[in-house]
Amino acid sequence: MGTGGIFARFSNLGGHARPWTTRAGKLRRSVDRKLVDLIHPQFYRRDFNSYKQLVDRLLGEQLSCEQLQCVSPGILLANRGSSYAMTPELLLQVIAYNRFRGIEGEVLFFYEGLRDHGNTLAEVLKNGPYAQG
Repeated sequence: MGTGGIFARFSNLGGHARPWTTRAGKLRRSVDRKLVDLIHPQFYRRDFNSYKQLVDRLLGEQLSCEQLQCVSPGILLANRGSSYAMTPELLLQVIAYNRFRGIEGEVLFFYEGLRDHGNTLAEVLKNGPYAQG
């Protein structure tokens, strides 16, 4: 990890290309200078293909493979303002794709989403990708 303690978060990565492109250049330089500890793009998508497109864009256009150690995309487990709740299948698919692309971590929102429906998502993680080996 870097020594700067900077947390970089971008909420509209999938939105307008121009603002992100400008910020991405600054972000790449900050990562290369080891000023950034965590890049947390908010990839709050409700289907796999939309999520995959954002990851592919991040890795294809904005960051190099060497910069992946700082990346932990945000994954929306549940939205308290609506009835949305991620399915266990989608969660596993998203995490598997992250690992396939070399991304070793995620930031999960919201914590309560892990506990909903009898701890379903927490159990999926505990017995799957986050299991102790």
